Amino acid sequence: MATKDPVQRLESYVLKLDPERVKQDLEKRRSGMLARQQEAISALTDVEARVKAILASEDVPTILYVYYYDFARETFRVQRRMGGGNGLSKEVTLLIYKWKERTLQESVLERIRDEVFSIAPAP
Repeated sequence: MATKDPVQRLESYVLKLDPERVKQDLEKRRSGMLARQQEAISALTDVEARVKAILASEDVPTILYVYYYDFARETFRVQRRMGGGNGLSKEVTLLIYKWKERTLQESVLERIRDEVFSIAPAP
């Protein structure tokens, strides 16, 4: 396997960091980046609204809302990364365990998992 010598590697690195090239690359990608960010923000806002409705119906103290939102954001991130399947179910089960150990109610966490994300419990 042929490898580049150190001088060639340094030249490539210097070219990659050229401000004009970086600016051109960013301008090309900007519209797609903004669209993806807008989609993610919209989806996350919907998740947070649904979590808030569950928390209100469960009479959870408002001081604990932030922790349930953190659980929901973590679950959101894992679901987007993994898509679905048994692996996702197991990851979310671990998240529920983690947040239960941090004194959150397991039944509320499971309700968020079921009603907000429609993720089946791990087998």
